[in-house]
Amino acid sequence: MTNAIPVFGTEDQLPTSIAGLGIEGVEHYPDPKLGVMIRYGLPPLVKADAYLYDMGLSDIPEDLHSPLVVQLFEESLRGVTMAAEQGLYLDFEVLGSGYLNLEPESDDPFCLGASFAYRQNPDAPVPLVLREEGGAINDVGRLVSHLALRTDRGYINKVRFNHPESAGEAGFAGFVGFTVEWTQAVQHA
Repeated sequence: MTNAIPVFGTEDQLPTSIAGLGIEGVEHYPDPKLGVMIRYGLPPLVKADAYLYDMGLSDIPEDLHSPLVVQLFEESLRGVTMAAEQGLYLDFEVLGSGYLNLEPESDDPFCLGASFAYRQNPDAPVPLVLREEGGAINDVGRLVSHLALRTDRGYINKVRFNHPESAGEAGFAGFVGFTVEWTQAVQHA
């Protein structure tokens, strides 16, 4: 099956909404090892992209402290910072990165995570996070983007969650809620 979605199988098996964000589409990458990207959103201001892929690896560890998992996370971080260096993001700032624990007393992290703030470059030659009908860019000021990476069911499970900076703590709470609910969907599909 050439358009199979890791874990879920087919598009009709995907959750239609996650944490209040409705499904907007699925992108199958040409190289199967890159898997799929499933976009969820609350137009026009909140977008969450969930990625499931295996990079062609047959044995992806579930231990988030594994050198391989840490390397995969660092590569994802480099991808974001390289995009900023290429001018896709303006006023780019790394807000923090590390392990995200959902329970303060737990030694078991939920994911590797990072947060960034930036403005969209209206002259960027690639599709950006927030666009209006017809392709015009929404002027929402600075955005915050959260990145989460974990491994589930033999796949790399990555989330990129974007919201206006003005959402503050509610934006971060939305990211955590989406990531937790998406992870549960992946683990129980």
